[in-house]
Amino acid sequence: MFMRFLHLKIDPEFIKLLFPFHSRIVIPALQKAEGCLFAGLIQNNHSTSECIAITLWQTKKQAESYEKSDAYGKLMEQVKPYLSESMEWKIQLSENLELQYQSEKEEPVSREFIVTAQKAMDDELKDRFTPFYVRLVSVKCQPDRVDDFLQIYSTEIVPVLNSMPGCRYIYLSENLHQENEIISITVWDSKEDADRYEKSGLFRDLIKKVEHTFSRFYQWKMDLENNMKGKIKTSEDLQVNSYELVSGKRFM
Repeated sequence: MFMRFLHLKIDPEFIKLLFPFHSRIVIPALQKAEGCLFAGLIQNNHSTSECIAITLWQTKKQAESYEKSDAYGKLMEQVKPYLSESMEWKIQLSENLELQYQSEKEEPVSREFIVTAQKAMDDELKDRFTPFYVRLVSVKCQPDRVDDFLQIYSTEIVPVLNSMPGCRYIYLSENLHQENEIISITVWDSKEDADRYEKSGLFRDLIKKVEHTFSRFYQWKMDLENNMKGKIKTSEDLQVNSYELVSGKRFM
């Protein structure tokens, strides 16, 4: 199974228009795409102009075939008006040697992941849309510890998450282009269910099961936090982001 993330930065003026566009235009188009199992749009709870379009595919080949298709190109052209303008400016000389400044639309960033563990989906999303709360945890593992992480996640972490009230779906995915990056995706009935799980202490207990597999920078940071006051951040920090599923449908 193959998962594709399309990271979008939306113009705040158009954010509310993007949701019905995704439901009425994008989802029906993806439903016709061979091998597409699910399409959803999630919105960052802390930075509402950030959205991620998620698609789940039977194979990587089918996802790549769709990305090269005219249908995908047409959808991307329709999405562009919703995108925010970046803070980066291009400077060029016109024919009369006057400076011209052109703001550039932020292009969507695509990230591809192979799904290595999952909890089977039920049929609720197949026939109707129900709002869900999505939690993403991103970690970087030591190269020789990735297999250890995957095994512990599948055999010890998934059963715990599976027993948590409100936890609907579980996915573990590996980034195909950024070595050793792994993302755990859990979908909850509500924010309250996800918060209850995190505040119970179970999240920290589960992290302890796999922290020996994290990158050395992360272990160093954790050791310092355990022995010093204050928080020390590194580029290898464990990232926890929360999103609201604002549009989505399961096709198979």
